[in-house]
Amino acid sequence: MPQAEPPTNSVVRAVPLVGQDGTKVEALSICHLDTASWSSSHFAFLVMDAKPGSPVCHFLAEAVNVAV
Repeated sequence: MPQAEPPTNSVVRAVPLVGQDGTKVEALSICHLDTASWSSSHFAFLVMDAKPGSPVCHFLAEAVNVAV
């Protein structure tokens, strides 16, 4: 289920990106700053080799709307 807005312990940022061919885009990212209550088997921790409590940041899909 998509989140209508980021949790209060998260930060949304616009990140400028430049492709190898020079194409410029602006992408939205979200950083979840307090993950202490997340399951230690959460996919993010598995791929990042991290533990609950570590910040988790990721880019948002093109069609996702974020209220800030």
